[in-house]
Amino acid sequence: MVHTVEQLVAAAALIDHPLPVPRQRALGVVAMSGGAGTVVADAAGRHGVAVPDFSPAARQRVEELAPAAPVVNPVDIGAASGRSFPMILRLPRKDPGINVLAHYYHPMFTDADRARLAEQLAQSQQANGKRHLLLAPGGISDAEADAYRQAEITVFNDTDVCLAALAAAGAAPPPWAGTGPAAATAAQPLELPDGSGPIDDATGMRLLCHAGVPMAPPPTNLAGPSCSRA
Repeated sequence: MVHTVEQLVAAAALIDHPLPVPRQRALGVVAMSGGAGTVVADAAGRHGVAVPDFSPAARQRVEELAPAAPVVNPVDIGAASGRSFPMILRLPRKDPGINVLAHYYHPMFTDADRARLAEQLAQSQQANGKRHLLLAPGGISDAEADAYRQAEITVFNDTDVCLAALAAAGAAPPPWAGTGPAAATAAQPLELPDGSGPIDDATGMRLLCHAGVPMAPPPTNLAGPSCSRA
């Protein structure tokens, strides 16, 4: 369940991805400031997304890499050097209690800094397949957008929308795991309209109905043999 169109679009973006959103979402947050981490943790609390403590091993490693940073989740890496950032990213990624990682983005000073961050996040996500998200309330450049798109890292400008979408996407069953009459209907081949471009309402309702999408009963003239009106 989502409550705004923005959350709906964001949840769809999370679902339409090679890496699924886990049903039991445990979020690791890496931020460049304590305030940013708190913003993410507060939004997670509002939407029922867990932000668990790091494991003892991860806590010890954070303390070694960033002695001035609070050893908690969210982790504030403002005190860490740039060289330590990839290693700090590795901690929640390797922590068995964390299955999604969010980085709260602060605008970088140079194009090289921006490209380096995108590369580091891409390498981190590829390392063991845990979903990575970028929270960038101030937006990102076109070059960064291309880099994150190629890395298949979903970027959000609104933290609250991101956490609401994460909660909804994790609760949604994957399309291939459905059961019951709707799933059986969805497995049947559909006769799609010829050509490309928009389709009319009647055709759209017929396709949704035949695919087993829950919806209000369509008018009688739109119902087909595989379209239940129950």
